[in-house]
Amino acid sequence: MLARNPMDRVQAPRATTKTVGYIEADDVRRLLDAAKGTLWHPILFLAINTGMRRSELLALRWCDLDLDLLELRVERSMHRLRDGRVVFGLGGPLV
Repeated sequence: MLARNPMDRVQAPRATTKTVGYIEADDVRRLLDAAKGTLWHPILFLAINTGMRRSELLALRWCDLDLDLLELRVERSMHRLRDGRVVFGLGGPLV
């Protein structure tokens, strides 16, 4: 048995609050107008209108798009590891 609690001298970490930033509708329009005609426009348009994460957008393949059903499936995500490797997650652990 311990004579004293070893955690008595440890201070609990303080909770930090982060402010979530967002972009106004006018700024979204200006961003899309500025990107028109560039390679950035389609991915920005898709991100803004679907709320997809960057990792999901970067992992999209043509087979994820069904133009007949007007459907886009998010089935994987792409991540770059600290060692530079790129891995794809399939809705679970990264593989």
